[in-house]
Amino acid sequence: SNAMPRLALNSTGTHAILHDPQAYEPQARFYSNTDYYIVDLETGTKELLLHDFTAGEFSVVFSPDGQHVSYFKDNNWWIYNVSKKHHTNVNERSTSSLYDGESDESSVGEAYGRPMWSADGVYFLFYDQYDVWKVTPDGQFMERLTRGKEKKLVFRMSPQRSAEQSGLYYDSGKCATFDLNAKVYLFGRETVSGNTGYFSWDSKEGLKSICYGSKEIGSLMVSQKVNYLYTEQTYDEPPSLHIKLKGKSAVKIYQSNLQQDQFHWGKSELILHTNSNGRNLTSILYYPANYKLGEKYPMLVEVYQKRGREVHKYLNPSEYSTTGYKTTNLSSRGYFVLHPDIQYEIGDPGVSAFDCTMAAIKVAQEKVAIDEKRIGISGHSYGGYEVNFIITQTDIFSAAISGSGIADLNSLYLDYSRNYNRSEFWRFEYGSFSMKNSMFEDKVKYDRNSPVIHAPSIKAPLFSWTGAEDTQVNPQQGVEFHLAMKRLGKKNVFIIYPDEDHTIHNKQNQFDITQKFEEWFDYYLKDGTVPKWTIPDVVK
Repeated sequence: SNAMPRLALNSTGTHAILHDPQAYEPQARFYSNTDYYIVDLETGTKELLLHDFTAGEFSVVFSPDGQHVSYFKDNNWWIYNVSKKHHTNVNERSTSSLYDGESDESSVGEAYGRPMWSADGVYFLFYDQYDVWKVTPDGQFMERLTRGKEKKLVFRMSPQRSAEQSGLYYDSGKCATFDLNAKVYLFGRETVSGNTGYFSWDSKEGLKSICYGSKEIGSLMVSQKVNYLYTEQTYDEPPSLHIKLKGKSAVKIYQSNLQQDQFHWGKSELILHTNSNGRNLTSILYYPANYKLGEKYPMLVEVYQKRGREVHKYLNPSEYSTTGYKTTNLSSRGYFVLHPDIQYEIGDPGVSAFDCTMAAIKVAQEKVAIDEKRIGISGHSYGGYEVNFIITQTDIFSAAISGSGIADLNSLYLDYSRNYNRSEFWRFEYGSFSMKNSMFEDKVKYDRNSPVIHAPSIKAPLFSWTGAEDTQVNPQQGVEFHLAMKRLGKKNVFIIYPDEDHTIHNKQNQFDITQKFEEWFDYYLKDGTVPKWTIPDVVK
């Protein structure tokens, strides 16, 4: 109805959950607070299920048999028994945290992953930080299916059948279901080493490794005869395709990019460090191609939230980039490249980015020969914001590039998102900026983390750019930062690409931004020639 426009229908058609997402306006959350009602479609009886509750698309979901409703509340999974009209905290006896407090894009109190069920409806399945659990809907029996916590190995289900895929059903989620009486498959990633692989699990044999190692292993496909097909790659080994027949060792059946053997290539390496609060971080250091021990090299720092999980990812070089940045392009040009792991503290996104980035740079400088006078920094989107802020806090950078970056938390807080068709409040209070309070409640922190407020301290020459039709970050943010630097007499070249959105899609513009990116850093970090597009008379 108009009063209750959102619908979740159970599989048997006997019950529905209804709610009005605008019940508690004005809202500062992406997923709004609302009252959820459950309706018996045979009798028309409507009862309150959850009051003033915030939930995403997969946070209030019917079980596959339609007899239960799962929801995540107060950092716990709850099950509502439809016939008994009873709520149960099913993981009350567990000591494991189920709240993903380190999510880069958390907009509500998010669980680790989406809810799941066993195919027969006997067990509810859920994740903690590392492991997979099963529990009966009454919470009386609970079992941990994997043992990842002890090895810092994160296990997640790897769907192989259509029923094992979650999806949307009307305005709510449809749970993935796994047959626990047969084999199910899981992907594993070790948080410290970055090692990955696939595993099988069944009730008789438990967990068994299929393939695992110091590589990025992915795209598992399982045949009916239990033969396995999967890919492997590392930063310096192009993707390859492997097959493992039942009872036999794996065999490589295809190798991509054979021409790479004709070129010098760098390598990737995890560097472990902590931030000022003692949090463990895993950043990635990429070595220059044809690296020679003892020689000093310039270094580019590329920032964007958490990066350590990508240590084994193969990165193609290209003259066409949607942001200008390509790791392997820079490695082949003789740069160290550092991807810092960034952990955000509540209310201090900019300060956190600065703290973690500087900690990673310090460890990298202790490990290899980096020319301390030739360090640059770049980032796009949230990374562009981080660049804008970080260069206001230190003078160690000889040059910087910021793409589609945010300049002022205050003005963006009061902006309207064309991408999400809503105010930007949620992005700051419950989204990736993790401010938690409004601008009016905590103006000091908003100012403290706004790059434009600290612009007078900038020393590094900055090249910034944006798309004129950017729907993710208002292009006015780039204009605002450019005008601040212009008024302050700072070195800043600012380019607006017509008809481009948050990233660059026109091939000619992709080539242009990639060339400009590399010319800017080559000039400031490698004594290259002055890029003609930075000379005012030429630009005019």
